[in-house]
Amino acid sequence: METSHKTAKPIPSAATLAKWEKMAKSESEAPPSIAPEGQDSFSLDDLNTVEELAAQYPKLLTVPTLRWQLRHRDENGLAPACVKGGKKLLLHRPTYEAWLATRTA
Repeated sequence: METSHKTAKPIPSAATLAKWEKMAKSESEAPPSIAPEGQDSFSLDDLNTVEELAAQYPKLLTVPTLRWQLRHRDENGLAPACVKGGKKLLLHRPTYEAWLATRTA
């Protein structure tokens, strides 16, 4: 004769419920868009690697300069132009150009 054992599920604490609620809210919010102002999307052709962007503007940009800017992207405001694709960090060229235009020497 088999007996079924029903185990009572523990009631989550108030802190756990608040944490779950916060997670649900953050998942429902749309991630920040890198699309240009007034547009809902952007072209994948506008995403470039560091090497590609440096090759497009050899008089202005070098690979080490771009890497330095990307390493400090959270401090210098460049983060919205960055898209992480796997291990690669891609730059949205129009957003990078707009960011660069705001920099003064």
